[in-house]
Amino acid sequence: MTKYFLTLLSICFIVACSSKYEFAKYESVNENGWNANDTLTFKVKIEETNTPYNINLGVRYNKGYEFDNIWFKLFGNIIEKGKEGKMQEVILFDKIGKPYGECTGSVCTQIYPIQKNYIFKKSGIYIVKVVHLMRQEPLLGVKDVGIMVEKVK
Repeated sequence: MTKYFLTLLSICFIVACSSKYEFAKYESVNENGWNANDTLTFKVKIEETNTPYNINLGVRYNKGYEFDNIWFKLFGNIIEKGKEGKMQEVILFDKIGKPYGECTGSVCTQIYPIQKNYIFKKSGIYIVKVVHLMRQEPLLGVKDVGIMVEKVK
């Protein structure tokens, strides 16, 4: 009986820990601040085509981040606007200063959809590049930025 219980427990643990993302990676920004010309580059490997995917942008930030939002520019062969890039605002705090997303201690994580139901035309490596468009230079309070790709269910 104990053997079956341990096997069932192991299966539950594996299922619970498996990621819902086909690709998920965060890049850390400089702890002294993120300069606007510091481009974060993500190489996304896609094997299945003709399947719709959601592409998400993740940002990890300190609760002490001084703005209520952050503007990004995303570009690459995954982004619909291609070379000219796509500007994306992500709201980090509500009107009373409560952070959106999930927080652990002083760090919060906000995941924001940037493209829904995107269909890759061929398998291979796709590139996403991210820069910030905020006026503060360097931008303080952002810890990591990530790209996540998930199959649409």
